[in-house]
Amino acid sequence: MRMIMGDHNMTPNHADRVVNEMNASRGSVNRNIGDMRSKTGHGTKKRAGKIKKHRGKNKVNFGPYGSEKMLFNKFGQSVAPAETVARFSRYVGSLAREPSMFPINVPDFRNFKGTGRVESAWAEIKAKIDWSEPQTLAIMKRIQKVVKKKLNARWRKHKHRQRTC
Repeated sequence: MRMIMGDHNMTPNHADRVVNEMNASRGSVNRNIGDMRSKTGHGTKKRAGKIKKHRGKNKVNFGPYGSEKMLFNKFGQSVAPAETVARFSRYVGSLAREPSMFPINVPDFRNFKGTGRVESAWAEIKAKIDWSEPQTLAIMKRIQKVVKKKLNARWRKHKHRQRTC
């Protein structure tokens, strides 16, 4: 904001008005700095006729209508198609954050092995993957190992976030 020479005792509202008049005379967009000060909530402006946007609930959108077809490399890592791989990764993360399946009061992920929780998570994931490809069936054990590692990593990250807040 530019102050006019010799007029150092301008009030903020007067300065806003001067800047707006200068911008209007140049033909630029007229922005009222006073409106920016009257923000409400999480950085959203209060405007007539506008609805505040919220993130909403984290919905699972991997395999809503059955199994999803994915390609895996020889190590059991999902590689294609990219948008399906991303949704699969988010799905594994949402399973790892499920408190009824993997609570954060357990000291180590290895303690879940005897409880059947990891196996039930694998059964849910296995139902969402299309196993019609013979190459996919041949490397099922590798895929299972990779998925369990991802579950462990996502659970540890979630537990760390919850504990440090």
